[in-house]
Amino acid sequence: MTEFNERILNGISVFAAIVDAGTFAAAGDRLGMSQPGVSRAIARLEARLKIRLFDRTTRSVALTDDERRFFKQVMPHLAGREEAAATAAGGA
Repeated sequence: MTEFNERILNGISVFAAIVDAGTFAAAGDRLGMSQPGVSRAIARLEARLKIRLFDRTTRSVALTDDERRFFKQVMPHLAGREEAAATAAGGA
């Protein structure tokens, strides 16, 4: 089983930004990262999870079946994490 750590969490955040933005470059703009940095983050996440998340060409990014399932499973957890952080910040 893959050990969950901060790098995986960061990779998942990058992954979610790509799905939301539609391209690696647009996700990089939203996250303040370079496109190569986004690509490296996804490559590390794919290696850790042992799945391919995107079918990529020089002109497009397409969702794989694994990626669709992963996205559906992980997004409620990311939303909960963001909500918990906002609640904690509001109570400080």
